[in-house]
Amino acid sequence: MVEEVVDGIENNPVGDNNPYNNWGNSVVSHHGYQLYSQVSHLKPGSIKVRKGDVVRKGDVLGHCGNSGRSPYPHLHFQIQATPYVGSKTLKYPLSTYLEKSNGKLSFRFFDYPQQGSVIKAVETDRLLTQAFRFIPGRKMVFEVTENGRSRQVTWQVNTDIFNNSYIACLESGARAYFVNDGTLHYFTLYKGRRDILLYYYFLAAYKVLLGYYPELTIREPYPLYLLAPGGWRYLHDFTAPFFRYMAAGYTLRYEERPDDLTAESMTLHSQAELSSWGRVHKSWHFSLLIDKGRFARFEVQIDKKKLTAVCIKD
Repeated sequence: MVEEVVDGIENNPVGDNNPYNNWGNSVVSHHGYQLYSQVSHLKPGSIKVRKGDVVRKGDVLGHCGNSGRSPYPHLHFQIQATPYVGSKTLKYPLSTYLEKSNGKLSFRFFDYPQQGSVIKAVETDRLLTQAFRFIPGRKMVFEVTENGRSRQVTWQVNTDIFNNSYIACLESGARAYFVNDGTLHYFTLYKGRRDILLYYYFLAAYKVLLGYYPELTIREPYPLYLLAPGGWRYLHDFTAPFFRYMAAGYTLRYEERPDDLTAESMTLHSQAELSSWGRVHKSWHFSLLIDKGRFARFEVQIDKKKLTAVCIKD
């Protein structure tokens, strides 16, 4: 909701500024409990909202200008804890963005851009957005083949009483809780058996950026409980205040597709690794084929064990 609007302050000639109206034309928006944002130095007469308006992602607040204490056109943006223009800036991370350094892209998740960093928003991909659109009631049926034996597995998307979304395996009762913020799909919690398709999918799609960047490799840590045996974890928890010798890591990359504009399929490759003292003890390899906006095939390789799941209904 829009908490405050200041308009009517003229733009400055380039090189000049207005020390009497420091922030210039501004909009303050309320995002939740003690969380506000402020955009300032807007062009006079360009502000599209009024105090009390409800705004949503993608709505235009105003246009970049040169009002207030601003010698050249630019946009001031800050997060703050109070609803007033000129409130103290609150250090607050950006949820999902890309950083470019030395010609290479890197993924940042709930991180703080450093001064001088070149960052960009995620441009979403149609195929990925469709495939990971897990709305309540969506049901997927897989034909799973393992060691020459086949069986059917059914997943259904649900929400709990707190409106947390999860994928449920109807045969085992396992649950994989997730969040989709429009640019990133990521899992938050897994409950259930660890020898079933849903568990492997949880590991394989732990964090998936919903934009197609074949030059990008996503690397993120897993919580140790997902991969490490109980006894190992207890010992590690005991030594963790002094040193950490175990790690669980996730890697995801996007296979390059021949024609980016007309392609109707793409493949994601991911890997999970459990290591201690710098040595990899166990690894899981995954391949996920997306075809026409749905999951077509999912392959799991664990040492000599191979599991293949083909989606027969979605």
